[in-house]
Amino acid sequence: MARLNNPVLDTSIVVLATTVVFGERVLFPMFKIVASMLESFVNSLNVTHESMPQLEIPSKEYELVEAVQPEKAYVTMIIHDIESS
Repeated sequence: MARLNNPVLDTSIVVLATTVVFGERVLFPMFKIVASMLESFVNSLNVTHESMPQLEIPSKEYELVEAVQPEKAYVTMIIHDIESS
């Protein structure tokens, strides 16, 4: 490999190559080992599978009540409000 004129670029390429090799040869196999250990640990636990209790919401019955006042009473209430102001 020919030496480049830029020492920062040379250093960056060496660091990148070293990181890739270290990751492939050391870190990735280590992560696989840890993941398989965790998987075997989780599988070895004796956990009883119980279904979760169902949420029961009591239903309420509502009745529609229409309160209709005569128009005359409504007008007198408005007039009364204006007079008190």
